Amino acid sequence: MSTAVTTRVEPDLDEAVEGAKRRALAVGLTATAVVGVLVAVLLLVTVGAVLAAIGTVVVLLAGAVGWSLWVGSGFANAESEVCSRLGVEVGPDELPTLHNALEGVAILTGVQVPRVRLIDDDAANAMVACGEGTSTVVVTSGLLRGAGAVEAEALAASLLCRVRDGSARCATLAAGLPGPLVAAAGLGPEELATSLGEQRAVRADAEAVSVTRYPPGLIAALERMSRQGTRPTDVPVSTAALWIAPAVGAPEGVDESIDRTVNQPIEYRVAVLSEL
Repeated sequence: MSTAVTTRVEPDLDEAVEGAKRRALAVGLTATAVVGVLVAVLLLVTVGAVLAAIGTVVVLLAGAVGWSLWVGSGFANAESEVCSRLGVEVGPDELPTLHNALEGVAILTGVQVPRVRLIDDDAANAMVACGEGTSTVVVTSGLLRGAGAVEAEALAASLLCRVRDGSARCATLAAGLPGPLVAAAGLGPEELATSLGEQRAVRADAEAVSVTRYPPGLIAALERMSRQGTRPTDVPVSTAALWIAPAVGAPEGVDESIDRTVNQPIEYRVAVLSEL
């Protein structure tokens, strides 16, 4: 299998997130305006011009404010919504090797140190969900079992580079927003896959080793993950784009565009890393 990475101009993912929020607001406000016109016509016929004007203003204000608050709340709570279904939060004293790696890589990447949640599962995998200036790493006990400082640093870099480049935020919104907001924001599977870009996992590996300057560390972690298996039980299909290795895929209902974008085979990724 060829290890060439497709060359393409990647979108600005931070701008993609802001654009998604603008689209969500615009869709709701447009719908509110349409409803307002219908209410105005109905009231004009039934109660007269003055009451129609008052009623229309009330409907428009209530709809606009309500929708704006719902959009703001959805975007603010997407991270917690995703993570609430995955593991339990743990502190630095419980996973010192991982926390030390995350703190070190956070300095190198310029992102805030994330919270950590642990899933008790023999599969070896991890993901990161990203909020508005915050992030949460979710890791399986199987991944941490036997992982030394070098592997932990490589994994931390893989996770936090996804925070830095904005891909984790896009994927978190797609997984954590209510369905109507996902549609309004234009974050459906095909749109998300386009925003993330082709071969997202391969590109994330390259970003990670650009931070650690040590490809063998990430290669060792990926090879161990492949041996142990990377599919935890009861993983929500909506989180497919958040994991650093295939956790859930097309057979479980993940859209094919997302599956192609984020679930490149580990053997292929190792081959690419070996050429760096």
